[in-house]
Amino acid sequence: GWQARPRIDFEGALAAAVERERWVIDGNYFGLSARRLARADLIVMLDYPRAVTFRRVVKRIAQWRGRVRPDSAAGCPEQLDLGFLWYVWRWQATKRPRWLEIVAPHRDRAVQLTGDAEVEQLVAALRLAS
Repeated sequence: GWQARPRIDFEGALAAAVERERWVIDGNYFGLSARRLARADLIVMLDYPRAVTFRRVVKRIAQWRGRVRPDSAAGCPEQLDLGFLWYVWRWQATKRPRWLEIVAPHRDRAVQLTGDAEVEQLVAALRLAS
């Protein structure tokens, strides 16, 4: 039964989140990125190969289809969504160039990770730093 929030409510919640001392935001939201990127201490871009991303999305759908994932909102069972699969398949060609352009002014605080080993290294480094 999930439905998107009205845009004005979403924008307000996002603005309030980035005013806090500590926060993590997952997602692209290209049109709402300026303020959060300006305030971010670290920008992490998971830039995995399309084949890896697509395979993992298909696996997730197969594993959880019809059930609510533990990391999902209540009442939102996993479902086969061909539009979403098409979005994932085309992301590198259609969305990635824009995201790189948006992040470019903030490259001094950005990391681009292309595989699990790099993610594990970053997590380990962050744990040591904290």
